Amino acid sequence: MVDEDIVPDVVTFNILLGAVCKQGTTTQAHQVLKLMNQKGVKPNEITNRIMIRMYCLQGEMDKAKDVIDSIEIQGVALDLAAYKMLINGYAKRKRKDEALRLAEEMLEKGLTLDAATQNMLRRLTRL
Repeated sequence: MVDEDIVPDVVTFNILLGAVCKQGTTTQAHQVLKLMNQKGVKPNEITNRIMIRMYCLQGEMDKAKDVIDSIEIQGVALDLAAYKMLINGYAKRKRKDEALRLAEEMLEKGLTLDAATQNMLRRLTRL
């Protein structure tokens, strides 16, 4: 595709990134992001969610938080799905304070917690 001067768009890159991330290969994921940048394709909220999800599944919450920080630096608002992934990731690792802080941040930004997230936080606070 690239050899024929056809530049993949963000959707194409997100499909590739999603496949790579399901394999849990962070090195390849970063190579895809680098290629996106080289081709002038800007990551979108889906791209960010894919990376957040990968790091959360691997238990690398600090790296997931780094993705969030970079999103916020760009002035992009974090969406409900990204918050839920992070809260879930922190909860699974028994990092109660971080999970609760993110829930508060969500509410401050006018986002609502769904029933599943509320229940998860309730269970977490009982620990």
